[in-house]
Amino acid sequence: MKKVIGLLLFLATTVCVFATDDHSDVRILATLINPNSTTPGRINTIGDVDFFKVQIPRAGTLTIGTTGSTNTYGSLLDSEGGYIVANDGGLSNNFRISRSVTAGIYYIRVRHLFYMTGTGPYSLVSQFTSDQTDQTQGSDGISEEPRIFTRTFGGGCITNVGGYAKKQICSTSNEQQRLEYSANHLKNPLTNKCLMAQSHRNGSKITYTSCQVNNTAQIFSYNSARKQFIHTASRKCLDVHGGNRRDLILWRCHGGVNQQFSLLQSNTSSSMPPDSALRGSVSRGSVSRGSSNIRLIGRSHIGR
Repeated sequence: MKKVIGLLLFLATTVCVFATDDHSDVRILATLINPNSTTPGRINTIGDVDFFKVQIPRAGTLTIGTTGSTNTYGSLLDSEGGYIVANDGGLSNNFRISRSVTAGIYYIRVRHLFYMTGTGPYSLVSQFTSDQTDQTQGSDGISEEPRIFTRTFGGGCITNVGGYAKKQICSTSNEQQRLEYSANHLKNPLTNKCLMAQSHRNGSKITYTSCQVNNTAQIFSYNSARKQFIHTASRKCLDVHGGNRRDLILWRCHGGVNQQFSLLQSNTSSSMPPDSALRGSVSRGSVSRGSSNIRLIGRSHIGR
């Protein structure tokens, strides 16, 4: 009977601890934070550890640390939980880490410096600065590439057809063929719908869904040397699968022309030259000052 009562008391205490823990002790349950943000936290109990997760959209410098009177010890981990660097703040109560990073997922581990005795509140501050230049400030606080408006991809236009991204014959009157590349998202600026991969598999279809800054399924980087849009979570490329009325999909990156997109600076006037999209020119459409156009270089299907 005493053993049963002891077990019940242990379970009750355990549930209580989990219920009051503001950030998980487990990496896979880490709190997702914005790369430029301040997040309150607390070392609730002796031995408590808090995990945070941050998605970095492009190469740059990530600086993390805490503020407050609690003596903290922080670690930066890679996407698999591997150790990168740690800091105890030295003479300061607050740890601080500044590190050059590439695009991807990182984890931050925060604990009290005196792990087996200390508790207390803190604020985690994250700051990210991109290595890229000529940038504007996005709504999420991340410096973003110059905005890109487009109606056309060479050899056809990417079109929202019932929520799926498809390649169709270009039409100057079809507003579903407008795209913008900003903060590593490909977005229709009129509907605020972003391209999103349904899975990480070869052949996964690309859909249009409501834009979410931290949704890794919507995040694409652009390799200017290879002229490819790379889905950062799967490391696969955007691929136009064949002729007109075909799907936009993910496929292993192979360098074929049906995976090559060029970013071209447009003029700053309110209109573009007449439509000849199938011959590689841009179609009419409203653009913003300093924007660019995206074109698919190739027209034909590359054999799988």
